[in-house]
Amino acid sequence: MFSRLSSLLIKTLKILALQSFALLTSSASSSTSSSSSSISNELLIIGAGQMRTGTTSLKFALQLLFNQPCYHMYDVIYKYQESHIKKWIKIFNMHQKCVNIEKANWNDIFNECKFAVDYPTCVFYKDLMNIYPNAKVILTIRDTDSWISSCRATTASDMVMTKHITFTENIIYRLRGLRSLPILHDRMYTKAFGSNYDQMTDDELKNAFIKWNQEVINYVPKDRLLIFDPNDGWKPLCEFLNIPIPENVPFPHLNKRIDLRNRLLKYRFLAQFLNFSFIISFLWFIHYMITS
Repeated sequence: MFSRLSSLLIKTLKILALQSFALLTSSASSSTSSSSSSISNELLIIGAGQMRTGTTSLKFALQLLFNQPCYHMYDVIYKYQESHIKKWIKIFNMHQKCVNIEKANWNDIFNECKFAVDYPTCVFYKDLMNIYPNAKVILTIRDTDSWISSCRATTASDMVMTKHITFTENIIYRLRGLRSLPILHDRMYTKAFGSNYDQMTDDELKNAFIKWNQEVINYVPKDRLLIFDPNDGWKPLCEFLNIPIPENVPFPHLNKRIDLRNRLLKYRFLAQFLNFSFIISFLWFIHYMITS
């Protein structure tokens, strides 16, 4: 009798032990899955550097180092296009109305990206630092005179930094899948430089650039900030990220001024050609109506 009771007790204890182990395993698995999901939605690098400071080079450098995508204005224009442009405009609208921007809103934009640099990200670096408290911040810098010269030839030229978009330019934006891009440009530049950005002189824009950099330096804790000149190559970046320097891999120096300007001029030429075509067509129509 005692032997049977002992055997039954041992079997019961074994069953309870197995059930407990299964429960713990399930809980651990769930916790790991939840933790993994949480980590997967964490931004690890926030770029606070202004346009034309080597942000494209930084994007591809980070992608080479970690084999992970890095979000950049390049992706907005050439990959996600109108779908993300609308998401960013929504973010700007929420910010302007002082509506709390939830982490889910940011995760919806950055998705699988662990790093985000350049516009529109940089104008929200303070918000993103709070949303992603473990993220480090990289401020890409450049000589001020060199910066204004590059900007005026490209992203701060009258081809881009303008509030006056012609009818044919709007058509081109629509054909490229970038219908709302001029609106996004306006929101970005207004937040970065003020509503009079399109009227700023070179000196005013240079002063705004200096002020921007200093504000980032003053705001971001030193242990979270790297002030980075891409001309310095891998060493400061890898030391900041605590990873080895890639062997026999040159640091990427991309999106040169001449390349970007040529792309912008191509669209400017197309817009002018369409304008000319519309004028000729209209004049021909008037002539036809008069002479017929």
